[in-house]
Amino acid sequence: MEFSNPQEGYNMRTAIKIVAVCLVILVIVWFPRATRFRGHTKMVAWAVVSPDANYVVSGSIDDGTARIWEVATRKQLAVFEKSGKQTFVFSSDSKMVATGDKDNAVIIWNVADGKELLRLRGHTSMVLSLAFSPDGKALASWDEDKTVKVWDLVTTKELFTLQHSLNYITSVAYSPDGKLLACGGRVDFGSQIQLRDAITGKELRSLNKPEWRVSELLFSPDSATLCGVDDTTLALWDVASGKERECECPKWLDNDDDYIRCLAFSPDSRTLAVGHSEAIGLWDVASGKNTITFTEDGKRPYLGFSDRFFLDPEERRPPTLAAATFKPNGDLMVLGLRYETVAMWRLTTVKLAK
Repeated sequence: MEFSNPQEGYNMRTAIKIVAVCLVILVIVWFPRATRFRGHTKMVAWAVVSPDANYVVSGSIDDGTARIWEVATRKQLAVFEKSGKQTFVFSSDSKMVATGDKDNAVIIWNVADGKELLRLRGHTSMVLSLAFSPDGKALASWDEDKTVKVWDLVTTKELFTLQHSLNYITSVAYSPDGKLLACGGRVDFGSQIQLRDAITGKELRSLNKPEWRVSELLFSPDSATLCGVDDTTLALWDVASGKERECECPKWLDNDDDYIRCLAFSPDSRTLAVGHSEAIGLWDVASGKNTITFTEDGKRPYLGFSDRFFLDPEERRPPTLAAATFKPNGDLMVLGLRYETVAMWRLTTVKLAK
């Protein structure tokens, strides 16, 4: 480009430089970075994010504490002692968090200030898994003795107790419509998932999967699909019929050094996020296909989820992925652990059904 007036050319080049600098500054400011939660004095072993993605609970076995964080402000809302296995679950409205205590009790905490609301006693061994009912009025818990208890959180009384014939119970989950309670466990030659009436505990249907070791269960938001995972594979069932759906289990999911940690349905129930510590992928629920996979590319310190969203630009290696959830607008939020720090990222937005 030629300019008849040298001053005009100088001004144009100056303007271009100014615009370029402004764009760089805008990108730096706008570029999503990890939200970091610092406060643990020793390595964080476990963390979960609330259903609305506004809160995080993290636990360190080494420093003996659990901490509640507010995502928007990165403020530590509460810290309380926690030793042994880290067992936490949020209520569906994200206002309460439940944990199993070292004296076999179940404790309900207020998320806003970390104050203890309830302490439920009745288990005779360590509580290993918990699940709130969708309305937050009941809680299911199971312990090492294969006992599942369902509690009325208004009266603090037991509604019913189930003594399972399963060799080992591994997960309990409520359907979002409040009708079903799923109990998954291991039998001699595989796994069994029992679908029970959430009010009475009566068994309605049994789902068997030979040569499989179910470790976690999750219903889709519309209660139509049940997802189960073992350490390295996943399966989908149609809840109404009890029939298992086709579901792709790609090679990247089978990680000999790790197990599945991240499991979340999108709000419209059409997409499922599944991952382990090094990679995460999205599944189309209707077809059971792994539509996209995101993993560290070995060169840049972020997962290739999008060229816009850095996982951790300040570290040579990304933190270990630990948990995931979808926000109501479809944003997938992922937690990662690195030493004494918990980090959280918005990785992508899934287009929701109109």
